[in-house]
Amino acid sequence: TERCLPEDTFSFLIYSEVISLATFWALYVFSIQITIYVIIGFNIIDISNEKNPVGFPPNVETPVRISEALAIAISIITQEDVRKSISLYRDGFEEDLANAFEGATVAKWSISIVLRASQGLLGLSITFLLIMRSKSVLDLLLN
Repeated sequence: TERCLPEDTFSFLIYSEVISLATFWALYVFSIQITIYVIIGFNIIDISNEKNPVGFPPNVETPVRISEALAIAISIITQEDVRKSISLYRDGFEEDLANAFEGATVAKWSISIVLRASQGLLGLSITFLLIMRSKSVLDLLLN
């Protein structure tokens, strides 16, 4: 069967020259994504609050906790970057990939997987914090 790369900027890293416009844009998009997640994280986490730095509300009603559990499950299922990273890692780098995409190397393939997975996991972490900070089902839906 013919292998296809995911249609995203992380795939640029696999088959583009190291110094190229495609690699620049891939790293630029990655940097913007990570920067946004870090800004949101710094906004959410209050390190001066030793007892509850992430702001999880106490004594939340059962329907809210059930909604949070469902929202977390849905966010994990719909997180494509982590899934694609696992899939690419599982499939491995083969010579047919190098033949199909001139310039593809194991190192660039590995970097693509690491960046894709780190962006996806950081996104899931921020999503988890936003979900768990909800005090009502309405707050959860608005997040």
